[in-house]
Parts: sequence; structure tokens; C-alpha cells
Amino acid sequence: MKMARKVGEEMTDMVLRWAMSSWEDTINLEHDDLHSVYRIWSASVCWGYILMEEEDIDNIDYYIALESNVDMEASTLMALSGFYRHANLILRGWLELTFLGLWFHNSYDLYEKWLKDTLDAPFKRRGYFRKRWLLQILSEPSFKDFEQKYKLSDEVLDVFEKLSKSTHAKGKILHETYTRGDSVTRFRRDSFKQWFQNLCLVFDITSTALFLRYPNLFKSQRKEAVEIRETISESKQEQLKEFLLYKTHE
Repeated sequence: MKMARKVGEEMTDMVLRWAMSSWEDTINLEHDDLHSVYRIWSASVCWGYILMEEEDIDNIDYYIALESNVDMEASTLMALSGFYRHANLILRGWLELTFLGLWFHNSYDLYEKWLKDTLDAPFKRRGYFRKRWLLQILSEPSFKDFEQKYKLSDEVLDVFEKLSKSTHAKGKILHETYTRGDSVTRFRRDSFKQWFQNLCLVFDITSTALFLRYPNLFKSQRKEAVEIRETISESKQEQLKEFLLYKTHE
């Protein structure tokens, strides 16, 4: 028991103390951005509720939305603790999962195989997030016209490429220990700002894609739908309004 307590204290001193110091610096110095982070977190929670209640408890996108919300929370935890490269990696997982759910939308059997990791599960021996695969999704009726007009695929791939650089720490701003002689985490404004920008982009893109899949939710007046709409960027709000109004009057 004493040994376990000693190890716990040493781990607290080695990791948690520095992480909490970074957390406190972020809280004290990034008030405005943290308010926006909170709004995105709250809106991402809304996706789980609204997909379950407005669609179906067996809806694949509902389960994916819940898992994506965990990604969002984990990424925020990492970013506030000063682990910026890892925070960006988790954002990439959120982006991937959302489009994976959209791909599985028409095939619950394939989703079950993937979830259970069976021998004949899709993407068993290769990565799936490729341009051809993404264009296959965005060529479906729910997305096709929007993709042709606004090139959502370009935005998705640009953000995915940017986040993928975190995997191998490509670029000095992604190195946690750059210009330092130690490996402890610290608050770094440039790195936090970059993560925050990526967070906003991923939320914008994933919410846009989900609204395109479920246009009735974009038009809904229930409070969760309104909160999500008001949290995405003004440019994306205008694109969706224009597109969905156009589709309504076709």
C-alpha cells in the first residue's frame, strides 16, 4: 500500500503537476477561446441527443456521435494540459469517425462487422480515409449538390492532412519539446491557438455533413438543433441555409 501510494505521488509530481500548471495558464490567458470551446463541447453533446430522439436508437450516426463527443472531450483535456500534438491527433479521430458513420449509414451489417472486428470486416488491412473513399460518400444524394457547389471534400482533406502532421510531429510547432531542454508539458499560446482553430474546423465540417444527411434537423426548432446551428461558423450557416432552401424549392 505504501509503495502504491509512493508511486502515485511520484506520477502526480512527474505528470499531473505540470499538466495542471498548463491548465491553469490556459484558463487564465485564453478566456475568449475557452468560451468558444465550451460552446462547441455543448453543441457536440447535442448531436447525440438529437440523433437518438429524432431519428432512431439504432441509428449508426448516433453511436458515432457519442464516440466523437468522447474524442472532443479527450482532445480538449489534452490541449488544456499542454499536450497539443496529441490533442490534434484526437481531433483527426473525430473527423474520421464522423465520415465513417456516414459511410456505414446504408449498411448496418457492415457496421456490425466493423464494430466486432470480424475477419471479413471492411478496412481490415488498410486505412480507409482516402480521397476516392470520401468522394464516394459525397457523391450520394444527400451531399452531391452541396459538394459540387462548395467542394466540402477539399475542406475535409485539407484539415485531415493538417491534423495528420501531428502523427509524426511534422513541423516544429508540433514538437512538444521544441526549444526546451526538458520533456514536461507547458502552456504555449501558438500551439493552443492552432489546436483551437483545428477544433473549430472539425466541428464545422462534421456538423455540416450531419446536417446534410439529416436536413430536417437543420430546420428543427428544438433547442439542441438551434444550439448546434448557432455554434457552427456563420459561413457554414449561410451555405446550409442557401443549399437547404434551394433543395426545399426544387
